[in-house]
Amino acid sequence: MEPDVLHAVLEELRGAILDRTLTKLESLGRFRVLARFAGFRKPILLSANPALPRLGWIEQLPLFEKPDRAPDALTGLLDGARLTTIVQEEGGAVVRFGFERGADHHRSPMLVAELIPRFANLILLGDEDKILWSLREFQGQGRAREVRTGIRYVAPAAARPMRRTSNPTAEASAEESANDAADRKYRPLEEEDARERLRAEIRRTLVRRRQKAATALHHIEQRMEQANEEPLLRRRAELLIANLSRVRRGMSSITVPDFDGERDIVIPLDPKLDGRGNSEELFRRARRLARGLDELEEQRKIQRGELERADRAIERFSSIRDDRDLLAFASDVIPGEAGAKRAPAKKTQSGKKAPPTPESALRRYILPGGWEVWVGRNAKQNDELTHRLASPRDLWFHARGAQGSHTVLRISSGKGEPPKAIVQAAAAIAAHHSKARNSKLVPVAYTEKRFVRKPRGAPVGTASMQREKVIFVEPKLPPGSAGD
Repeated sequence: MEPDVLHAVLEELRGAILDRTLTKLESLGRFRVLARFAGFRKPILLSANPALPRLGWIEQLPLFEKPDRAPDALTGLLDGARLTTIVQEEGGAVVRFGFERGADHHRSPMLVAELIPRFANLILLGDEDKILWSLREFQGQGRAREVRTGIRYVAPAAARPMRRTSNPTAEASAEESANDAADRKYRPLEEEDARERLRAEIRRTLVRRRQKAATALHHIEQRMEQANEEPLLRRRAELLIANLSRVRRGMSSITVPDFDGERDIVIPLDPKLDGRGNSEELFRRARRLARGLDELEEQRKIQRGELERADRAIERFSSIRDDRDLLAFASDVIPGEAGAKRAPAKKTQSGKKAPPTPESALRRYILPGGWEVWVGRNAKQNDELTHRLASPRDLWFHARGAQGSHTVLRISSGKGEPPKAIVQAAAAIAAHHSKARNSKLVPVAYTEKRFVRKPRGAPVGTASMQREKVIFVEPKLPPGSAGD
């Protein structure tokens, strides 16, 4: 930001916000902060974008970045503080915002905006110019100065301002302020920068997702090749049983004729075991491989599906041209992107906001007799419910052959083993919260939660079950139950 432009912007800011109380600070993407002052409707943008550093009020929020809560270290000191000074230091690229607050320590904090191309920064100073927070940290050998929390602030050497391309204030109309002219000049550049950064993040996310699925699929197929040894292990075990009299403890291998008599088979042995012990160990390994093969086949289907979805997403992304479509796509691909709404956090007795507990966000149903059923609302909640919140003896339900919510019948919420009617009611809830909810009868599988696992490398919300039972129920919410 050119020094003379910055000078004109600061003159207007002094008349607009000096001696006003700072009421709210918000983060805007990675490099920017929004400040709001009592009695002034326009937010003040403080941008430490290395390519486009600037400050001033803005008329509307950016398209690609939505405000989020600013760091506690910043809000804790400046929320409610009164702005007393705005000083542009010599060289034109550094601005100090001085505040006053009613406190025993750090009574006069200072927010420093270093609008230096490539090295732009926002730094909060406390007593004796101690750095309390900085947007970017610079440290290490060979640097002219360090910027990090806990050390005394050293101002940068006289910085050469950004090369002048045009003067926004010179292009302003008689009715347009310097701040508005600067915003009109920089906003398109900032939006293009934000657009490209969003596209880059989406691209990285999709590539990582595809690589993760491809790697998991490769490992699964390698393990499936190993699992194909099950018939060989079983045959070796059967041959050992047929030759038990020849096997002695301490032997490391034995050569026996195959059942067809056409060739000899070399069978490795555990010297610590006798013949029967070695045969039982081979049978045990064969059974384990057979069970693992079913699970691996299920995992392979999952990862193939993930790979196909990633390829479709990459193809769709490459065809997006409209900004609204880009934002909608980002909200689907990147968690928390594009201004996704967040539930307001509850306040503790001290008045500070506390994050909601996972249990409070779940759907909950109270059945007759005090039995409690928990249901996940999305893939993340399904993962939390199944793999963190549920107890080993809880009953876990899922509609068979259809996508649906993970459903848990809390055994600790009732007395003893659940009656058949309660199990059926829980299964009906699982069927209701599935893609098969419009069917007359839905098969629902259930088992104890201790027999439910998350396959290695599987996406969030995935689970596989063993020792399941299947019950056919009508999808419905039980009458008289309380759900939220």
